[in-house]
Amino acid sequence: MSSEPSLNEPLLKARQLLRSRQYEDAVRLLQNLPEDDAASEEAISLLGMAHFFSKDFQSAVKVFELLTRQFPLSTGGWVNLGAALNRLGEFRRAVDALRRAVQRDRRCADAWYNLGLAQRGMNMTTMAISAYKEALKLNPRMADAHINLGRIYADSGNLSQAQKSFLEVLKIDPASKKAQMLLESVQVSLKASKKTESPFGRLVDIEELDRRLVNSAPRGLSVGQRQQERELVQAVTKKMRQDAKDLVPLLEESLHTQLHRLERIVLDTESRIQSDQPIEAFSVSLSELRQHMAVITTSLDEIRAYLSP
Repeated sequence: MSSEPSLNEPLLKARQLLRSRQYEDAVRLLQNLPEDDAASEEAISLLGMAHFFSKDFQSAVKVFELLTRQFPLSTGGWVNLGAALNRLGEFRRAVDALRRAVQRDRRCADAWYNLGLAQRGMNMTTMAISAYKEALKLNPRMADAHINLGRIYADSGNLSQAQKSFLEVLKIDPASKKAQMLLESVQVSLKASKKTESPFGRLVDIEELDRRLVNSAPRGLSVGQRQQERELVQAVTKKMRQDAKDLVPLLEESLHTQLHRLERIVLDTESRIQSDQPIEAFSVSLSELRQHMAVITTSLDEIRAYLSP
């Protein structure tokens, strides 16, 4: 006595069709499943993927929306919904979906990668960089994340970092034509920028040049005036030296780390409810930054006031 075919058989067939790129056949197969079978998480997910790979992104969004409604704890559903919305250019909705994915699984590299795409689409460059870096922490061999990160660096003029990103891709895939092309473009730009740099500065008009020559002539100072000026510079430098030193770790470590922590909190509603300590720490660091900058600015103004005619 033969039994009815299990759900696994048509789903296995659907996966085979997807692997062989027979996307329309996969869609027909999945849409013709019995109603109860078609409502399973895997069946809905495969149908969404079939629409996505066939570039029917509108249908893919509808299917993945259904998936997230029926199975709201499915990380993959939210990731795929965000990916489909990215393809439609609906980046704000994609960010919302992908933040939900990250809330459900913070170790999902694909969620962070797609979030980087969406944030880049919204011109949220700093957050996109952070998202791509999170993806690469979880999966250092994600070549597409290296490429997209390198493109952001290149677009923002940070050519050395862009070069590093593209070199990382070639370590992973030495035959990558895309990485080779992007690397060559960045290296050409780096060489061009070095050639255009001039030790003589930019040209000025004759009147401006004459004025500078007059102003740059040696200042006639008495011994007492020179000593007074030296003492002033030493006193001001001593006053601002510690503040200038304190700025370096504050800018490179504290603020950077705290901003990154705040971004993670934004993506995790439970953490935001549990504690406001990171926000308080960030406020303290901003206050310290303002204090140090005030000391340095005041000190420099003091020297400028003394030297002004």
